[in-house]
Amino acid sequence: AAVLVAHNADDQAETVLLRLLRGAGLAGLRGMRPLSRVPGAPQLLLGRPLLTVPRAAIDAYCAQHGLQPRHDASNADQTIGRNRVRHELLPVLEAAQPRLRRILGRTAAVLASEHAVVQQAADSAWAQSVVDAPAGQLAFARKQFGALLPALQAELLRRAVRRLRPALRDVDYAPIAIACEFVRTA
Repeated sequence: AAVLVAHNADDQAETVLLRLLRGAGLAGLRGMRPLSRVPGAPQLLLGRPLLTVPRAAIDAYCAQHGLQPRHDASNADQTIGRNRVRHELLPVLEAAQPRLRRILGRTAAVLASEHAVVQQAADSAWAQSVVDAPAGQLAFARKQFGALLPALQAELLRRAVRRLRPALRDVDYAPIAIACEFVRTA
């Protein structure tokens, strides 16, 4: 059971740039994943087989083979943030760096690899820091948690939020940073 979508390399570049503009961290800046779970329906896989293929190459393939792709009219609506990035910001940035879309795609791939390293470290830190707590709660051993690097503390707090409130998405940086600072100074 999977859903395949036609997100492509240009969409990935837009996603990374949008997330950079909103101040995303490592997890956000790795962009869209080639394979993930459908939000709200985790039993379904979401596949993006064209994620590394530029939109121009897809258009050329369609033209060469007489295919008529469907175009979503909402993609022209420049009141939508992604469309403003696509039609206004990216062309300006590409004037300064013509390979920008390829560079943003490569950046996403590098950060995805580095995110995996952080996740591996967080798995180990989780195992050493989480202590028994009543149902519906999570507790960390203060000494072990306090000895972690701030980035690992923040990741463990994000994991705790995901466990306790799975429907809550995109927790802002500020409350996580405040909680980490509180642990360091308490």
